[in-house]
Amino acid sequence: MRSEIKNIVRGTAIVVGVAYAVALHYAGLSFDTWTQRALGFAPVILATLVWMFDVLLWKTPKISKYLGRPKVYGTWLVSLTPRKESLIPPGGNWGPIEAAVVIEQNYWSTSVHLHTAESSSHSTAVAFVKHDQSQQRQRLVYTYANTPMQQHQGRSNPHAGASEFDVIGHDPESMKGTYWTGRLTAGDMTLRKLNTKTDYSNLAEVRAAATELGVGWP
Repeated sequence: MRSEIKNIVRGTAIVVGVAYAVALHYAGLSFDTWTQRALGFAPVILATLVWMFDVLLWKTPKISKYLGRPKVYGTWLVSLTPRKESLIPPGGNWGPIEAAVVIEQNYWSTSVHLHTAESSSHSTAVAFVKHDQSQQRQRLVYTYANTPMQQHQGRSNPHAGASEFDVIGHDPESMKGTYWTGRLTAGDMTLRKLNTKTDYSNLAEVRAAATELGVGWP
């Protein structure tokens, strides 16, 4: 939801800027100098620069490092290992469980999607948290809503949960994390980056891509 709001704000800024420039043009106002022209189109220019920074510019290595925002967007292969205290129902999977995490990331918004063979979850709130005073370590913390496939909902109900990943460096290739669920289960996660694509919709698609690239689960 937060990501959708930010996208609306960015789009609105651009539309308002364009409308402002068009209104000036059709109002018959003349600009005698380049400075005056620049001022007239300033809203469009600024809105475009904000959009470019949020979507593209912050990802460049020097800017990302300077801002301290790690680049974690892409698809990750994940092994889930439930803790022995977890209340997993009869017939449930005690792991390790193969999963995939797809992270969509702009500078001001991040969303996390996790896919297993039985369910999918989507983040409801996401934040980066500094790890003490370290410049190299952060945590990606998020809450999520999980929806199992209909065929598994007899023993696996929809639920909410939370997870966090330890992010080391500005462009990591692996991460470790933990998760907790409203079903009184918890466990550890090991992640290995597959690629920077974010258009996989289920685990089967990720498995096919991993096989093609010759990358195995961690």
